[in-house]
Amino acid sequence: MLWLKLAFKEISNNFRFSLFFIVNLSIGLIGFIALDSFKNSIDTHLNNNSRAILTADAQISGNAPLTEVEFTLADDIFNADYEYSDQISFLSMVAGNDASRMSQLIGIDANYPQYGEFVLREGGVLTDELRQELFSSNSIWVAESLMLTLGLNIGDSIKIGAMDYTITDMIEVDPSSTISVMSNFPAIYMGLEQIQATGLIQLGSRINYSRFYKFNEDVNMDSWEDEFRQAELEILGDTRRISMTTHQERSEDLGRILSYMNDYLGLIALIALFLAGVGAAYLFRSFFTSRFKDMAILMCLGGTPKQAYLMTLMQIVLLGSISAVIASAISFITMPVLPRLFENFLPRGFVNEMELSSFILALFLGTIGSVICCLPILSKIYDLHPIALFHEKVQPSKSLPHWKRHTMSYAPILIVFWFLAIWQSSSILIGSLFIASFLAAIFILGLVAWYILKYCGSFSNHSNVTQKLALRNLNRNRMGAISCFMAIGLGSLLINLIPQIEKGLQEEISQPDDFSVPDFFMFDIQPDQLEGLETILASYGHSLAFVSPQVRARMESINAGIVDDFEETPDEQMQRRRSVNLTYQDKLKSSEELVEGEEWDGPWVFGSDELPGISLELDFAERINAKLGDVISFDVQSVPISGRVMNLRTVDWNSFQPNFFISFQPGVLDPAPKTFIAAVSNVPEEQHLGIQNEIVETLPNISIINVGQLVASILDITNQISWGIKVMAYLAIFAGLVVLYSIARYEVKSRFWEINLLKILGANFKDVRNIVQIEFGILGFFAAFVGVSLSLLISYAISWFVFDSIWQLSWSITALSIIAITALSVLTALAATMSVLKQKPLQLLRAD
Repeated sequence: MLWLKLAFKEISNNFRFSLFFIVNLSIGLIGFIALDSFKNSIDTHLNNNSRAILTADAQISGNAPLTEVEFTLADDIFNADYEYSDQISFLSMVAGNDASRMSQLIGIDANYPQYGEFVLREGGVLTDELRQELFSSNSIWVAESLMLTLGLNIGDSIKIGAMDYTITDMIEVDPSSTISVMSNFPAIYMGLEQIQATGLIQLGSRINYSRFYKFNEDVNMDSWEDEFRQAELEILGDTRRISMTTHQERSEDLGRILSYMNDYLGLIALIALFLAGVGAAYLFRSFFTSRFKDMAILMCLGGTPKQAYLMTLMQIVLLGSISAVIASAISFITMPVLPRLFENFLPRGFVNEMELSSFILALFLGTIGSVICCLPILSKIYDLHPIALFHEKVQPSKSLPHWKRHTMSYAPILIVFWFLAIWQSSSILIGSLFIASFLAAIFILGLVAWYILKYCGSFSNHSNVTQKLALRNLNRNRMGAISCFMAIGLGSLLINLIPQIEKGLQEEISQPDDFSVPDFFMFDIQPDQLEGLETILASYGHSLAFVSPQVRARMESINAGIVDDFEETPDEQMQRRRSVNLTYQDKLKSSEELVEGEEWDGPWVFGSDELPGISLELDFAERINAKLGDVISFDVQSVPISGRVMNLRTVDWNSFQPNFFISFQPGVLDPAPKTFIAAVSNVPEEQHLGIQNEIVETLPNISIINVGQLVASILDITNQISWGIKVMAYLAIFAGLVVLYSIARYEVKSRFWEINLLKILGANFKDVRNIVQIEFGILGFFAAFVGVSLSLLISYAISWFVFDSIWQLSWSITALSIIAITALSVLTALAATMSVLKQKPLQLLRAD
């Protein structure tokens, strides 16, 4: 108890140190704890609402009407009593109030939804009576976003396909719309018979047929997906492809999307936590140095190094616990911020709540984390000797009998942060790569800082007195200067990294190189509709571009090896056995580039001894393990067709041109049943609505995507992600500035006598202030410059490997980052040292 009382006494007697230590550590903890709370809330919401998200316990679905064969197959696996609900859904254009929009049409029966509340504006929670009203007339329920876009009200009519439907209510809560970004294609609900009557279900149309199951008892569904795939393969062979999803799988899929973003932000928050640890270590070092004499006196009075160690350790634990409580409280207050940053990705009804596990994590990181960061300094207690009281200054022994202990005191820091990185990224590989990259960045920053500081001494010979003193101070006090350099450099790297990648993505999405993005992308065009579509466009002065046939097929074999023979996992099975879209073309598009092989010089001649040529997209070829010369066989509407891989090509998918993974040489697929995909470019904004409305009126089954609106939606999503990342990056740079503040204050205090001597010799306040400005201006500028340079290299590498070398240098962001961080560094250093610099020489003499 005595040591606990002494620890409390030390904290209260050193209020300024204690307060700054708590603030510094709290800054590092806030982001990490807030993200952990956010992640736990997501997991809790998805676990508690997984059935409502799917609206059922399980679902089977396919691109063709489900038959008794599939239902019997499912029954054999379920082996439980159930209720079911059937559904048909697809995308289509709808028109109303002289406007049109792509929407998701959903046909339901009387049992929908089996879980979750479906709420209408006028009718309230869905009832059997409301369902019957929907089924007994040409009535529809429409999503609020569609009604706002088209300027519609309840009671207005919408043209869907060949029919006019009346809006009888507006959807307020749709349990199946789990992620609000899907509102890009707002939902329209109608009965199954009504959706069949639209006339939009035609050959080649992308229709999804589903049956949802609600079980009357708890059942174990863990192995159902694998069993279903195996039974389907045994019973149906490779002629059909239907899928099965359980409510847990749907919840996990949604959670995985959100988890990727949260984990990445968590890794950035880990850097902020690391920098806060560095700041805590320097703060503690400054405090610890000032307490050497008190500890030596304590040992003279009978205390042992172990007792002094425990007393100091208790102080750190107490300060860390207070920091954790404060960080948790601030995280709790700021919890509404994260859902706003990711509102386009969050499930409906999501509530962000702080759980006990997040508070326990905060306590662990606040106490254990602060202890391990201060451990290297704590270890010096054992090198204190009471005899040092007879010396002018009390310092630990300079001998190295305990060098192993000092070295090992750094090991827990690396181990704990390594485990945190693995835990945060949910991957040993990613966590280890992150720590390795982080250490590499620290090594590079440290190495550059060492050489810059080394040459500061040489440059000082050719400078005036003020500059000479500043440069030599940097040269003499390298360890503190290197710590400042690394903290500022890491913050600069993070802040500048994301904007560089974001800039390239925005430029490439909105205006790819070498070609312009089309204004409209059209699909589900029937062969007999091409002429009519061309006529409509010609009346506005435009024509179809990139007209591409699309033929549905199934890949059967590669080099006579049945695809199923080399499947390894369910995911690979899905990828290799899925239906594929084929096209044929006489030459490459502007969005394609040949990388291997050669182009065909004309159409394939029927009856030729040579197989027709096939062109594969490069990444797709790698996924299916195909190479030049391989023979691939397909089932095209029950007709076997084979071809030889003649070339491999890359594709700019963001061109919004009709691009395909597999392209055949002309002459072989021409007679096959097909639909067409096409684009229209250079359409003035004022013609968009007129063209859409006329196509919907005369050719209602053709689906139209307004590419400009889609690009804007994509950029809005990337901006939201980027903003979340920037928040964490700014938190890291703020933690870095706290480190700089701590080190600057420590360095100035350690140079009391030097500053005092300068003032006695005639230096005024302005001269001493200029020395500090030059020191930290040099540190800030070069650290920002190196950090920004590393961010450019890393962003280029990420763009090259992840985004197919989409990269664009933003000079304005780069220059602004360097200037702003340099200015902030100087201002922070001045704020940290101003009180010391303003003291009179007599006060400085008394201070020691």
